[in-house]
Amino acid sequence: MLLVGNDIVDLHEPACRDKAGDDRFMRRVFAEPEQTLIREAPDPTQALWCLWAAKETAYKIISKITGPPVFSHRKFVVAPTEPGDSMQDDSELVVVFSDTKIQIQTSTPGPYVHATGAWQDDRSDPDCKRISEIMKVGPDDLDLVRHLAFSDEERRSIRTPESALIRHFCKQSIAQVLPVAPERMQIVRPTESGKMHPPFVVLDNERTDKIDVSFSHHGQWLAWVVAISPGN
Repeated sequence: MLLVGNDIVDLHEPACRDKAGDDRFMRRVFAEPEQTLIREAPDPTQALWCLWAAKETAYKIISKITGPPVFSHRKFVVAPTEPGDSMQDDSELVVVFSDTKIQIQTSTPGPYVHATGAWQDDRSDPDCKRISEIMKVGPDDLDLVRHLAFSDEERRSIRTPESALIRHFCKQSIAQVLPVAPERMQIVRPTESGKMHPPFVVLDNERTDKIDVSFSHHGQWLAWVVAISPGN
């Protein structure tokens, strides 16, 4: 099975500014080599949030492999796959957590950073289709939320309008690949002992292991990644 993760950071959000100069934050989140990579980058703020998004993406994937671990950012160690990568534009990274390595791609095509990653086991289908989508949220989109229909189980994990929108548009992405109407799908994210687990897809009231999804939203941006194996 191909497991996917992603994370988006809106660089225009006030909380994202000047963090590279916050020594306490830097020490808490990043190991020494990561701090050096950030400070030596042409744009330290962009590099910082690329590494942050990579860690968040890897955490989402690890949570699907082993269950959600205690999340300490410093335990997810990031390094470029190419020595000398300045983190200026798109980068190929690897995140190491315990004995697991996750390959991550970061991109900065707009006023945001987007990281995507994937992990596959021996059962993964080589013909698996992977979709990555980014969307800027506007007032019309937020107005759409009140017209959307979700199951009771879905609604338990929908806390914001953006959370509702991302489920809606993720189902639309899946429906473009599979001959399945969005109304047949649910995207559920259960909570256990106060901890939220990764989302999964329910098709015709049964959980499917043929589709994996990952969500992220921050500021004005939504992002989602879907992996779809043949045979649905």
